[in-house]
Amino acid sequence: MKWRFHSCRVKEDKVEELRDLIQLLFSRRSLPHLTGWSKTWQRKELLRDLGARSGAFAQAMEEGEEAPPIPFAIAHLRVRNQFLEAIAKEVPDAPYDLIARMLSEFLEPGGEIAFAASNNVEKWKITRDGAVRLSR
Repeated sequence: MKWRFHSCRVKEDKVEELRDLIQLLFSRRSLPHLTGWSKTWQRKELLRDLGARSGAFAQAMEEGEEAPPIPFAIAHLRVRNQFLEAIAKEVPDAPYDLIARMLSEFLEPGGEIAFAASNNVEKWKITRDGAVRLSR
């Protein structure tokens, strides 16, 4: 998956929280390669941590019978001069709407996140905390 950010300014009071979320996912990026008990307990711990840090992720966990996919793509971001930017051109595939909703909790309204995969582009506009809309 490829992605692009346009005017994605991080709220001043959310910069450190977003950096912490990025670091959490970066430090656990090897989780898909683990097996057995180690993978089980680390996955449960990571799901709990993500739910505590993101209302959108907590909501996604409550809505489904199974836990949502872990959005490891967020580990490929950084905050520079209060703007969100990608540090990799291609990232692990993940549900676009979940990533957009999670990031919207930290971003000021008006930003746009574009995801591209297999000749398909989806653009998500940040409208308010935890709210996004698909734009064309």
